[in-house]
Amino acid sequence: MSALTSTGSDILFLSDIRISDRTCLLKVQQSFNSNPNKSYQFIANSTKNSRGTAILVSYKLEFTILEEYRDEEENILGLLCSIRGIEILVVSIYGPNNADDLFYEELRRIVLPHANKPIIMGGTGTVFLTKIN
Repeated sequence: MSALTSTGSDILFLSDIRISDRTCLLKVQQSFNSNPNKSYQFIANSTKNSRGTAILVSYKLEFTILEEYRDEEENILGLLCSIRGIEILVVSIYGPNNADDLFYEELRRIVLPHANKPIIMGGTGTVFLTKIN
């Protein structure tokens, strides 16, 4: 946790977080919320002991979540948000280990309606950034 938060980044993507217990989730949220390096809001799509994605957003960033997108397999967490007044789609993914058409269909379902907006996507094996005006 210290290594992640010491980077000073405003947004961090996590994958394969495997948080299946509500008590554990609350402890992780509390730890990032009160971290001495930099405090983060912890948003997760994880209820199983496999897979799972999350996004950490610095409390210092002017950031408002407008919509959340989650897939049932817990491989995708998308946040349509406003950052400094600009609508941006931020997506954390845990990519498949093989050809998985359902994963890509779900990713398209989340991303395509926002194709005219800046998109920041990261996770296992993927980092994707569009131009932010």
